[in-house]
Amino acid sequence: MRNRGVATVLCAFRRLTWLVVCAACAWSQTPDAAVASFTGREFILVRGGESQRIKLKKSQVDRMKGGCDLAVAVRDAAWNKSTARFTLQNIGRVTVATRPAISCRNAQDEIALEISGFAPDESAESILSTVRRVIQTPEEYLESKGIHFALPPVAEDEVPVRPPPPVTNPKPLLRVDGTYTEFARSAKRKGTVTMSLVIGTDGRAHKVRLIHQVGFGLDENAIRVIRLWRFEPARQMDKPVAYASHVEMSFDIF
Repeated sequence: MRNRGVATVLCAFRRLTWLVVCAACAWSQTPDAAVASFTGREFILVRGGESQRIKLKKSQVDRMKGGCDLAVAVRDAAWNKSTARFTLQNIGRVTVATRPAISCRNAQDEIALEISGFAPDESAESILSTVRRVIQTPEEYLESKGIHFALPPVAEDEVPVRPPPPVTNPKPLLRVDGTYTEFARSAKRKGTVTMSLVIGTDGRAHKVRLIHQVGFGLDENAIRVIRLWRFEPARQMDKPVAYASHVEMSFDIF
């Protein structure tokens, strides 16, 4: 980074913001509600994508085996008898910039995750901290790979830059390719979904719109995962700017 001081402040701000959110959960929610708050959200599952069932003790979360990271949607999350249980749906393959693509030969469509070993009086903050080492936000996942992404979200109404002067194109840091649907597989349907979007100064996809559709549920899968992508924003005169772009996502039968 050209300005490490600014990057450090932004990174600290992101961490502080997340800690404040988690602290608010801990202070205002029971463990039941804190775990249930994961339901309906998307994360990156670390290392466990090839297991139908993952059973971990709290002390084991940093020693998980496996090399298959997946984007997942949390379909259900519940707390019962000092155990956090999650039903995860595979929604996409994960690729990090400057690193080889992760091979998931036997990625599961649905994964049951169970984390036990919490104390009877475990705080919601401690539970959230443990769970987030297994299912991570895009920002947390990138940081675990040594890529600092500390840009806070911005509003959807940013206006894309219009050249000239010269603009440095945005660069993807985290890419997620949507899963193939059973509907498309049974119809032997393949193709490429093309989307227009605005890559904001926050490095996130905004104003996503389909340009070329494939159908069979693949378009919906593409739109769902594009929200997890993270970019190094475009720059104009060394200033981050919003940038209108296109993304293609190919779906093939394997």
